[in-house]
Amino acid sequence: MTATDELLANNAHYVNGFDKGSPPANRMAVLACLDACLDPAKAPGLSEGDAHVTRNAAGVASEDALRSLAISKRLLGTEEIVLVHHTDSGMETFSDDAVEDQILEGTGLRPSFALEAIPKAEDDVRQRPARIRSNPFVPSREIRASVYESSRGGCARWHSTERVLPRPRGAARSRGRETATSVRTAMAAGTKRAGPTAMVPTGGGRG
Repeated sequence: MTATDELLANNAHYVNGFDKGSPPANRMAVLACLDACLDPAKAPGLSEGDAHVTRNAAGVASEDALRSLAISKRLLGTEEIVLVHHTDSGMETFSDDAVEDQILEGTGLRPSFALEAIPKAEDDVRQRPARIRSNPFVPSREIRASVYESSRGGCARWHSTERVLPRPRGAARSRGRETATSVRTAMAAGTKRAGPTAMVPTGGGRG
């Protein structure tokens, strides 16, 4: 049995109890890195049907990611955007020029896409919301940019580092946000959840 065959067999059991639907129950869109140690849904306690999750290398707000966010926000009812980077990222270990030169040498072509290596996740995640805010196609009333801490080969904590464009005080809440989600609770100042995937804010949000 191949690995794919095993996945298909597992799925046969999974579908028997599947009862989720659309739109996302928590009205949330997550843009996260594709790193294998990071589960941007499981870590904060999200389940299937709770949020839209888009992933790519470094959690970049690329054209395709922005396309997904625009559809999610404008057509599918999401209201908040959460960006998730992580420590010890492989994207910190190379430069765009070096890898582009390697690809050019191996294929004779320079890639048409930007690789977007990052100097440090904690710094990059503070800059990433600006790209989304500047895009006219993605309504971005509320964005939270976070860093997930990887240590000793595993994922340990999710740190809230910045909050951008919070909902105006007194604004009405739509259905699906009346009950605080685990992500919002975990990212609120002074909140801490026990357990191996505890989420501890590193600082207060900034409006």
